[in-house]
Amino acid sequence: MISYFESNTKGRDFVIGDLHGAYKNLMVLLEKLQFNESQDRLFSLGDLIDRGVDSEKCLDLLKQPWFFSIKGNHEELLVKTHENPNLRPLWNKNGGAWSENIEAEKLSSYADLVRDLPLVISIHSDLGRVNLLHAEFFGADEDLDAGNYSEKIQQQLLWGRQLISNPKEFRPLSQMSKTYCGHSVVKTPIKIGAQIFIDTGAGFISEGGKLTIADLTENRFYTV
Repeated sequence: MISYFESNTKGRDFVIGDLHGAYKNLMVLLEKLQFNESQDRLFSLGDLIDRGVDSEKCLDLLKQPWFFSIKGNHEELLVKTHENPNLRPLWNKNGGAWSENIEAEKLSSYADLVRDLPLVISIHSDLGRVNLLHAEFFGADEDLDAGNYSEKIQQQLLWGRQLISNPKEFRPLSQMSKTYCGHSVVKTPIKIGAQIFIDTGAGFISEGGKLTIADLTENRFYTV
């Protein structure tokens, strides 16, 4: 449920907010950043699919040696709908209609591709520890490291929006390292306690949404 990465001694590390099929926008960002596939690493906060026009291309990024992702709630919907077709209306309501005309065998391969993605990624470097998770988490680093998350915690990691909805009720935990989150759409990246939300609405590009990437090496944000 949690994957660990050591420091990148060859290049830079980036974290991308929820992609939601915005493959072309991602390529624009990577080109502007002169992303080097042989040295740099790109980490995704999940929700590669749905709403945008290139869900399949975004899924195929998982086959690249420089790309790593946690599981988002939309990947969870893919897996659950594959296992139980009765969930199709729920997935379609959340942007999954792109998959209706895909061959069953191919959809099954996509489900296999995302089924075992971790819920948390932790990157350790000379700059300190950075956690990546999809929605939110109420706890410390040691709680994330436990790995054996209850069903309640799993749902919080995938679907939670309590923190973004009621930030004044949140008590920052000094035991939690800088943590990047997606899931909840914000106009610009915002920090609440240790958690930094960077989903700026790539799933709603036609409505003014943007795609944001964080440069962990330079501690800067870039948006397209």
